[in-house]
This record gives sequence, structure tokens and C-alpha cells, in this order.
Amino acid sequence: MNSEEALEKYIAEYDSDTWEEHSDGYKWLLEECGEKLLPALLKCTKHPKPEVRAAAASLLATRRPHTSEMIEAIAPLINDPEPLVRIQTLEAVKEFGDLALHLVDQLYEIVQQEKARKDQVPRILAMGALLHIDREAWEEELMPELTKAATSETGDLAEYVALRQLLELHGQQLPEEPDMPGEPRLES
Repeated sequence: MNSEEALEKYIAEYDSDTWEEHSDGYKWLLEECGEKLLPALLKCTKHPKPEVRAAAASLLATRRPHTSEMIEAIAPLINDPEPLVRIQTLEAVKEFGDLALHLVDQLYEIVQQEKARKDQVPRILAMGALLHIDREAWEEELMPELTKAATSETGDLAEYVALRQLLELHGQQLPEEPDMPGEPRLES
């Protein structure tokens, strides 16, 4: 089995419930095999399994240097019918910076179309991507909306995602939750 086949097999066995557990392994595989795996990873953006497409978008965002070929491979996934793929892709797009400038209209369309939907996560991720790609152009319009979503005090996932987007835009991360005394801990 060559390195391309190994990556395809590895990603095809992707399980969204264990993504966090395996993401370092995917990244390690990419780092160790380098450019040999890039064609396989690009091919995985067209895989029939949504989990594989989602993993491919995330992994392409971790590869450096970014190329136009990479952004072109994940661009169609922004409108993938599977929510997991859309969310992972919207999260990944912001990593491409100027290479993703041609996607601004597509991202803004998501911001506008998703306003009335109950699930605001894709909309918030699209706002975050726009602000990462071209903050100067979008800050006045989108920053107040993102701030409002982050401070809505609804306790839902969209509020958390908006808060995370805001913190990332300011070079910060959410603090890890401290262990609470008396709370059971799961040992790995």
C-alpha cells in the first residue's frame, strides 16, 4: 500500500465521535509523509462519506504552505448538504487568509441566507471566516452581530461558537474548565 492509499484508508476509517482522539494522528501522518499525501487528501474532498470530506477540509487547513489548489478543493464543501462537512469547512476556510478572498461572496451569502434558520452555527462560522479573511472590509458590519451572538446568554452551541470566533479574532482562546472539587473525573 502506498502512502496515498494509506491516507485514504486512514481517513475513510474516520469516526466523527473520535475525531479529537485521532486528529493528531492524521496531522502526524501528513507531516511524516509530506507532499506524497497531498493528492490523496485533495481526492478525499470528493469522497462519498461526509466524515471523510469533513476530515479532508480540516486537514488541508493544517497543511503549510497553503495553495490555491487546496482552497479550490474545499471551496465546494462550503455548501455541502451534510452539516458536519459544512461546519468543518467553514471552520477551515478562515485558515487560508488571502487565498480565500474569492470565496467572500459565497460566505456572505451564507451569512444572509442563514439569518432566519434556527441553527446559527454555519452563519456564525461564515461571519468568523469573513472576518479572518478580510477583517477590515467586514468588521463594521459583522463584528456587532458576532458580539451579539456571543453575548446572547442562551447557553446554546451558537453562543459558544460565536464567543470562540471572537476570541480567535483577538488572538485568544477559551480557557479550559478547571476541575471542580468532588466532580468525578474520567481517567484516560
